[in-house]
Amino acid sequence: MKGKKLEILVLVVAFVILATAMFFMFVGGTENDIKAISMVNRLFSVGFLVYIAYSYLLSNNLNKDIAELEKNVDNLKNEVARKRTKIEDLTKAVAEKDTELNKLSVEKSTLEKDVDSLKKQLTKAKGEVKKLAAEVKTEAKPEEPKGE
Repeated sequence: MKGKKLEILVLVVAFVILATAMFFMFVGGTENDIKAISMVNRLFSVGFLVYIAYSYLLSNNLNKDIAELEKNVDNLKNEVARKRTKIEDLTKAVAEKDTELNKLSVEKSTLEKDVDSLKKQLTKAKGEVKKLAAEVKTEAKPEEPKGE
């Protein structure tokens, strides 16, 4: 804020100097009045020096602003680089999880097929066990003696 107030002050001073010079130039006397001409020349010289000072102040303020903005740009570039790295890492993690999920899905379907196959074998084995149990029962029954 100090720089802006100083700029406004310099502009006001320059305006006063130029207005005074214009006053002396148009109202200050006759064409041969050396004092008026000399005063106008001095005022324009002082006005020019004020302009140079103003330009110097303005360029310094702008250079400071540019330096701050460049720092902000660098910080933002670093932040973007960090975010991109984080996004890449997360993308890799998602891809790994997706691959693992697909692998587990294939493994799940394989295991489900195995379970179905084992259920069928178990049902078949139970049927055979019942059959064998029935045969054993029939063989285990003592035969009735035939009329001897």
